[in-house]
Amino acid sequence: MSALAEMIPFLSSRKNRHVYVANSVSSYNSVINAGLIVPIGDIDSALLIYIAEKLSVKFNLLFSLTRQIAVPTQAYNKYRNQFLSVSILNSMNKKYNYAKVLGIINEDIYISELDFIFGESHIRGRSALISLKRLKEEYYGKVPNTELLKERALKEAIHELGHTFGIHHCMNYNCVMFFSKSISDTDNKKVDFCENCLQQIS
Repeated sequence: MSALAEMIPFLSSRKNRHVYVANSVSSYNSVINAGLIVPIGDIDSALLIYIAEKLSVKFNLLFSLTRQIAVPTQAYNKYRNQFLSVSILNSMNKKYNYAKVLGIINEDIYISELDFIFGESHIRGRSALISLKRLKEEYYGKVPNTELLKERALKEAIHELGHTFGIHHCMNYNCVMFFSKSISDTDNKKVDFCENCLQQIS
């Protein structure tokens, strides 16, 4: 088991973490050993700060926030009224030289094989992406619930970043790495990795 895998179960007790805002992120010669959260379009600042703080503790890697970027029009598919996630991931990989990069977007995203996805990333890659569109209660005709949105977004962020640390999908429906086919799957799983997934971290 890697050192990170051994540390994750104990990180939740750590206090006094700080979230910093990155001023410049585009002109580095080497990868910065930190995480970066990229708001794509207008994302609630309280949600961004919450996720940055939680991820910093979960992965023992300081996540900072950068300035909002425009929703990439080249990723838009007018026939599906959705954005192609891999196009956005590739763009972030080129732009940001951080160890881990998490993009957060309000728009609906997809891959060609599925009608929609909550997020995407690549195994042992650097970049991950989550969509808030279907994580919001109002998408299902219900009253907005800020706390539930935070919880759902955090689960999906951890899930997608988990892939970048080498973790594959898990069959344990309580594990954060369980693949969510519906919002109920996201609600039912926990924010933690199961023991088997912890052993996959690289």
